[in-house]
Amino acid sequence: MTLYLLYESSSGYALFRAQGLDEIGQNTEAVRNSVADLNRFGKVVQLTAFQPFESAIDGLNQCNSVSEGLMTDELRSFLELNLPKVKEGKKSKFSLGVAEPKLGSHISETTKITCQSGEFVLELLRGVRLHFDKFIKDLKPGDLEKAQLGLAHSYSRAKVKFNVNRVDNMVIQAIFLLDTLDKDINSFSMRVREWYSWHFPELVKIVNDNYLYARVAKLIEDKSKLSEEHIPALTEIIGDEDKAKEIVEAGKASMGQDLTPVDLINVQLFAQRVMDLAEYRKNLYDYLVTKMNDIAPNLASLIGEVVGARLISHAGSLTNLAKCPSSTLQILGAEKALFRALKTRGNTPKYGLIFHSSFIGKASAKNKGRMARYLANKCSIASRIDCFAERGSTVFGEKLREQVEERLEFYDKGVAPRKNIDVMKSAIVSTQNKDVEMEEAPPVEASAKKSKKKKSKPEDAPVAAINGDASEDAKSEKRKKKEKRKIEQEQDHGAEKTNGVNGDVVEQDGTAMKKKKKSKDEGAAASETKKKKKSKESPTHNSISRESAITHKKQNQIPPTFPNLHPSPPPISAPEPPVVLRFSAGFFLLKVLYSLNPTIPSSSSSDLRWHGIDRRQLSGENSYFQQHLSLMASSFRAFLNSPVGPKTTHFWGPVANWGFVLAGLVDMNKPPEMISGNMTTAMCVYSALFMRFAWMVQPRNYLLLACHASNETVQLYHLSRWARAQGYLSEKKEEASSQ
Repeated sequence: MTLYLLYESSSGYALFRAQGLDEIGQNTEAVRNSVADLNRFGKVVQLTAFQPFESAIDGLNQCNSVSEGLMTDELRSFLELNLPKVKEGKKSKFSLGVAEPKLGSHISETTKITCQSGEFVLELLRGVRLHFDKFIKDLKPGDLEKAQLGLAHSYSRAKVKFNVNRVDNMVIQAIFLLDTLDKDINSFSMRVREWYSWHFPELVKIVNDNYLYARVAKLIEDKSKLSEEHIPALTEIIGDEDKAKEIVEAGKASMGQDLTPVDLINVQLFAQRVMDLAEYRKNLYDYLVTKMNDIAPNLASLIGEVVGARLISHAGSLTNLAKCPSSTLQILGAEKALFRALKTRGNTPKYGLIFHSSFIGKASAKNKGRMARYLANKCSIASRIDCFAERGSTVFGEKLREQVEERLEFYDKGVAPRKNIDVMKSAIVSTQNKDVEMEEAPPVEASAKKSKKKKSKPEDAPVAAINGDASEDAKSEKRKKKEKRKIEQEQDHGAEKTNGVNGDVVEQDGTAMKKKKKSKDEGAAASETKKKKKSKESPTHNSISRESAITHKKQNQIPPTFPNLHPSPPPISAPEPPVVLRFSAGFFLLKVLYSLNPTIPSSSSSDLRWHGIDRRQLSGENSYFQQHLSLMASSFRAFLNSPVGPKTTHFWGPVANWGFVLAGLVDMNKPPEMISGNMTTAMCVYSALFMRFAWMVQPRNYLLLACHASNETVQLYHLSRWARAQGYLSEKKEEASSQ
């Protein structure tokens, strides 16, 4: 098989053909030794085609595509033009050697050309790179180096410029600097306290705040000069006149030693530096808040700007944080504790950086882990919205924060929180309303500007305003109509589900029921419009109002009375034998389901209402079939959703265990010498234990009990056969007869 080599140089694409590989035997060591010698290497590898790049920008685009493992249109046309054509349905008689495995896989998927990128191919491409300037005839010395240098600079510049995490770098640097400033300000403030305490030791007990202490020390300077004139300035700094008077009195009776003017100047300068650092820290915090509101507004509104910035900096970028699952985000920052717990087989940490959130502090000790898990889940959602959303808004973050507060209240007081789907729907509605307001705002401003410009025509301005209001009213009316249609469709769909039992009867009296339906739909539409006006004031209760409207409609439905609707009903013929057989099979299935699942209700009137069926709806002549059809459907549905139904392992485990019973029944015809006494005894004990388990567990698993009772019977029979074959029972009979 012929081997072609694709070499991506800084000046263009080159295609080489390797010959005489059978003589070398594709030995890597032999190729490595022949690479240095151009005469030997030139006999093996020969240039087939070369296509230079059109410009520097084209070369940069091709380089970016190759680095990402993508084949461009230029590269595809170059390969199709210079490589042998492969007939459809036949394998290619050549292969293409590439340096990048990703690029090779993409080429093979697109063009069906066999690609390889092993160590042997890499050695050949190393030789091509070494002697590339010798293969190209028209290439001047130094041109290749210039092209490589220019492409490298432009590629690096493009990677820095188009870095997806470049915006996050500001937040990462700001939070790192903020943490460093906190440590430095604390250590410098302690140094100011210790230094100035030699001169005024009583001031430490009066002023506790570090920043205020530095300001007071800067103001006082020498304690011997303290007087009542300093009380207003001290009151302005501290905010308490009593403390200011206490400082003046303490300065008069202070036990501290006197300092020289040079020492006092150094203390004042250092206190000023601490004050400057504290002011810069405040400005940096404001900058971080603004950047977080621009980059991750939902995460900032949910967990706070500082904690959100720490999560982003620890993950590396907002994109990396969005890729993290909630379980990883929960323990982000507690990696040492996690690996120590895994090493010592101890308890793993429940939280990392999110411990600094106020929600974790509000939760009780037993609920801190739950709260951390729930908060990590919401933070993961917020970070993904911030990362991949086109427009930034704090709506989702505020809704997620409300959910966390509701969950915290649920853990403390037991108040049930709202469902996640309802909260997300309300968030989407509010964002859509904001978008509509943003779209409608510019025309209003434009009309206002026009009205200012055209002061000479005062009559035209009211007309324009009226037209604008009319257009806005028309848009709002269209939206209202669309929403009404959606609500009516949902109501009709719910009504069809609830009235599925009465389908045949409704079809028989089409005219009467249609009139009633129209009147009901009109009343429901009127009630819906009223509810919708209320829901506009509180958009979070849209789903609740819809559900209440549907339940209201269900309650107001009058069940049909068949004699009144049909004064002279036509005679109904008896069902055919296949139908009777089908219903008898259905009753047998009902009995089996009742025996397997005793939690299924019986067919009394209260149970019929529990199934959504009214006794008056089953009073027709064909109510016999409707009643049992509905009972069969509801019973089967209850069986499916029961704790021992087919959706659980408590059903399929006993079904699989019936294999023991079948195997025992098959073994009855086999000779007793083949029976294992130990195994049969173990099976008897096993079935007895699981019979007790099936009876004691709640709810009782009758299918498991029946399975193991059958297996116990079969295994006891086999055990008796084995005992007779071994002579145990015959010996007992002989002893009894001898006695």
